[in-house]
Amino acid sequence: MNQIRILVVSEQFDMMRGICALLNLESDFHIVGDVKSSTMGLHMVEALSPDVMLLDANNTVDIIEEIRRTSPHTQIIAFSSQSAAVRAAGAFACLLPDILDPTNICGLIRRACDTDPLQPA
Repeated sequence: MNQIRILVVSEQFDMMRGICALLNLESDFHIVGDVKSSTMGLHMVEALSPDVMLLDANNTVDIIEEIRRTSPHTQIIAFSSQSAAVRAAGAFACLLPDILDPTNICGLIRRACDTDPLQPA
């Protein structure tokens, strides 16, 4: 079975730990990295080429635009209140950071891997 390779980037330590704990329960997920700096996240996405990046950062739109240039095959699920801007920048999905539904996150990750990131959603 192929595992979905996930990079978690969150500037909020508690949120990152919770998400990683949740993802580790899924047999088809493999966390390739978890970092708390968006700059480090950019380096990690280039080095690791994850299938999906979960992104929670202050400069989310800028990070998404950079990832679209450097790693176009990585799908991005962002945690942001700027849904329209995040989607326009190229994210697969945008979730409100205050409303986290574990089932929704896992389902989105799986759907992201079934979608071509180079095609408009």
